[in-house]
Amino acid sequence: MSHFSEQVQITIEGFSQNVIYYNLQLSQKMADHHHFSFFWQYTGKPIIEPQDQEKAFSNYIGSEVIFTFKVNGIRLMSKGRITKLGSLDEDGSPAGLQVSGISHTITLDDMPKSRIFLEKNLQQIGLEIFAEESSGEFYQRESIVPTYTKEFKFKTQYNETNFDFLKRLSQRYAQWFYFDGMRMQFGKIKNTNIRLINESSLHNFSIEANLVSQKTSLSGYDYTTASNLKNGAEKTSQGSRDRFASIANFKQPYIVRPGLENGAYWKKRST
Repeated sequence: MSHFSEQVQITIEGFSQNVIYYNLQLSQKMADHHHFSFFWQYTGKPIIEPQDQEKAFSNYIGSEVIFTFKVNGIRLMSKGRITKLGSLDEDGSPAGLQVSGISHTITLDDMPKSRIFLEKNLQQIGLEIFAEESSGEFYQRESIVPTYTKEFKFKTQYNETNFDFLKRLSQRYAQWFYFDGMRMQFGKIKNTNIRLINESSLHNFSIEANLVSQKTSLSGYDYTTASNLKNGAEKTSQGSRDRFASIANFKQPYIVRPGLENGAYWKKRST
């Protein structure tokens, strides 16, 4: 049987030597980012000078890491970016670096956006988002093939990151959405002949059904102050203050339906 170091190899961008490591942890989840960490003995020097540490931090923070797994003649790969480096001390002196990182999918989880996709289906929406964020770095067109092909008159992305938006669409329309270690998968996946045996190669298998109550919430947007509007009260003392109301110096605190004690709160939403 081969050693673990021969089965799992690590390559770090900008480092040409063999990576000596231990305590490797790799977490991979569906519809989520992958996280990894390991201890890296990046130099063979018995004494690591502070300036050498500083240089290592500058050279390798943000570098790409590729993990190669070799099992029964099959090679699997996974990659990510180093997001954190920390010095580890043993007996009062530096011994190496604690490396932590995340998958390339984090580039999709950056700034929340609000926009509308007009007359497009899931595949067109997905390809547009991946193209503007990754420049082909971790997606391929043949892997973006949703089985739900109906064209939407409009589909709104409101104050959410591209990753959360695609995740929501995949849940809503029952599509596969995950990072396989090297490329994003959205929609139909390739057939495999892997057989899983419960309590042997498959652990913690269960079937569940959940019923979740929906929480109603109403909100709007005030373009005059560039602020969101959200109020749980049924009536307000100020009322609508749109442009027409401001010019006419008119206030409409609330509208009361005949025979009811509670007023219906009304506020115009501008788009």
